Amino acid sequence: MPEGATVKATAAFGGVAVIVPKGWRITVRATPVLGGVDDKTDRGQPPPENAPSLHVDAMALFGGVDIKHEK
Repeated sequence: MPEGATVKATAAFGGVAVIVPKGWRITVRATPVLGGVDDKTDRGQPPPENAPSLHVDAMALFGGVDIKHEK
């Protein structure tokens, strides 16, 4: 199984977009403080069993973190 990656994203008074390839497993740990963290990835089909994983550790302080696929 591919190992994948970890991203630490902090948004303070602004925004951060985390662009994720389709087919990856995504886990999110979020700490929103008067802000928000939104996982906008496609959850229609589960990724393959051997898919790489991405863990997003997000902090939103008066801002936002969006996790999404490239258009």
